[in-house]
Amino acid sequence: MPPPKERLPAEYHIGQDEFISDYVAPEPGQHIAMIGPNGVGKTTIGMKLLAQCVALHPETIGLALAMKPHRGPKADGRRSTGDPTVARLTRALGGRITRQWRPHWRHNLMGDPAFWTLWPKHTTEFRADVANHSAVFRDAIIDSYNEGNRWIFADEIYSLCAELKLDPELIHVWSKGRSMKCAIIGATQRPAFVPKWMYSSAKHLFLWRDPDADARKRYGEISGVDPRRVLALTDGLRKHECLYVYPEGDVWATLTPGPFIPDPRAPADAGRTTSRASSTGTP
Repeated sequence: MPPPKERLPAEYHIGQDEFISDYVAPEPGQHIAMIGPNGVGKTTIGMKLLAQCVALHPETIGLALAMKPHRGPKADGRRSTGDPTVARLTRALGGRITRQWRPHWRHNLMGDPAFWTLWPKHTTEFRADVANHSAVFRDAIIDSYNEGNRWIFADEIYSLCAELKLDPELIHVWSKGRSMKCAIIGATQRPAFVPKWMYSSAKHLFLWRDPDADARKRYGEISGVDPRRVLALTDGLRKHECLYVYPEGDVWATLTPGPFIPDPRAPADAGRTTSRASSTGTP
């Protein structure tokens, strides 16, 4: 790790991309938790981590679970999507979108991607979609556990639990996945309403500033860290900065956002001005 800077003597201060590519190296089976309010860049870091974990361990497979509609508003055009950040980062980081698990055999003709983004289609029947998506994601989670050597990026743990009722499957991986080298990279903006397993089992934590009282209370339930230190350091963060914590090694780092990652299908994005807000892919 680089030497600590004077501005924050208790931790390191480093760019997000440099830290992910050069310093953080999760081992297969080590869970990762990301906790922060909406729009701070959790999806961006999660997708980068997913790609990096697979690159570090080529014997593993990465799988991102996408819950938002696969199509955006009709007025936005045929190619619009309900989650442009996931679509853009999947393409930019070398991943590939599949509507089912396991992917159709035709994908084999295109070679292996850096990771898979499992993104079931949505219809106009909400309740039918909930039942179908729950079954698709449940199969993918259990298959990942049974096969082992998997990384699962779950972008919103709260929705997977509250809407799709996948608490048992997620807890099964959090509690037993290490032995199968199956890890969850979990993100949530509602830490007060997700299983405590999400952060109590995590070896690596990414935390954002959150004024919500319930969220701040949950920071105090993370095992192996001083809650007063967490609150003091997260309170000093800007909107798109986050605090990385590795409790076992007592490593603390403030991560600043990296440059915007353009969509390879949209050359116009390459000229987009780099800023803290645009680097996260949030509007």
